[in-house]
Amino acid sequence: MPPSSIDLIDAKIVEINHLATPTQIQECLALVEKNLARGSRVSLVGIMQQKGYLTATQVAKIQQARTLHLRMREDNQYGKVCTQRGFITPQQLQECLELQKSLQYKERLYQILVRKRYITPEQHKQVVAILTQANQASNEASPTSIG
Repeated sequence: MPPSSIDLIDAKIVEINHLATPTQIQECLALVEKNLARGSRVSLVGIMQQKGYLTATQVAKIQQARTLHLRMREDNQYGKVCTQRGFITPQQLQECLELQKSLQYKERLYQILVRKRYITPEQHKQVVAILTQANQASNEASPTSIG
C-alpha cells in the first residue's frame, strides 16, 4: 500500500527545505509502506522523528507548511470554480490571490472575494456545494480498504 497524499506532501516539504537527505526520505517512505502492509499507520514525519532525522520543532513547522499547502490548493480550486461559473474574472481572481499572499495567507480566498463584493454569500454557498459534490464523487471513485 503506498504512502498517503499527506505523507507525499510532507516528503516534498522535507526535501524542499533540505531537512533530510533524499536517501533518508526514501528510507522512511519505505518504512511507511512496510507499516501499512502490516496494518500499522505511522506518518512519515513520525518515522523521521523517531529515527532522529527531524526534531519536534521541525515536525511542527512541516505540519504548518502542509496546512498552508492544502489551504492554497483548496483556494485555487475555489477560484477556478468561481471563474468557470462566471462569478469573477480571471483578473479579479489574480488580484485576490496576490492580496491573499500579501496578507501572508491569513485570510481565505472566499473571505477576500466576499469582502471585495466580487461574489455574494449566495454564490459562495454555490461554490462550496459544487466543491463538496466534486470531493464526494472523487472519494467514491477511490478504492477503499476492506477492514
